[in-house]
Amino acid sequence: MKSGRRGTAVLFALGLFSSAQALDPRTGGTTLLETIDARAAALGEAGTTLTGDLSGVAFNPAVVTTLGSPQLETQFQVAPGDVRTGLVSFGRTGPRVGWSASVVALDAGTIDIVPTSGAPSTERAQQDLVGTFSAGALLGSWFRVGGTVKGLQSQLAGSYSGTAVAGDAGILVDLPLSGFRMGGAIQNFGSDLTYRNTGDPLPLFYRGGISYTFSPEGEREGTPTSTDLWYARERLSGS
Repeated sequence: MKSGRRGTAVLFALGLFSSAQALDPRTGGTTLLETIDARAAALGEAGTTLTGDLSGVAFNPAVVTTLGSPQLETQFQVAPGDVRTGLVSFGRTGPRVGWSASVVALDAGTIDIVPTSGAPSTERAQQDLVGTFSAGALLGSWFRVGGTVKGLQSQLAGSYSGTAVAGDAGILVDLPLSGFRMGGAIQNFGSDLTYRNTGDPLPLFYRGGISYTFSPEGEREGTPTSTDLWYARERLSGS
């Protein structure tokens, strides 16, 4: 959390999540549930009011209006099973509007296919590519809105491919109580991810959170210090 040019920061994140993905019948677009940003993962995905950080746009598009300066984020990671994910994202904020764009790629490794007839083969298990564009605006001095458009292309077992278009919408509100901020978002509403003639609904998420920022006495006089407390809830539709 950035607290100023010369400031230092201490961060506490509290999250209660019902991310019961395994209980939900939706199977399309699981890449949209990946948290490949290291800071967001460390926060337990409590990013609905994560202002001033490009990471927060993935949870609430209204956050794009709070970037203090142009930000570029890149990340690559390898998980067990030779699962590889990569991210490139850029965003900036003007006086009252902001925007960002990102590309996320997923390669889920290989899978052995043993048909009832014919020779066995090894194929790429799943390869997904997601492109997003987010934009937001500051309305008045305390209310921010934002939206994201997403395009998803997916390929399974080297033979089945599908595409989908989805969107996010979010708000960010500076509450009358000094230091309090509230945010909410709905994510991944849109078309089914269709492989051949079979469509799977995308994972629809509802997120909400509240944060409190206060400035205790600095380490030395003239050095601003701030601490943010986050509380968030999220719900996967159908769980």
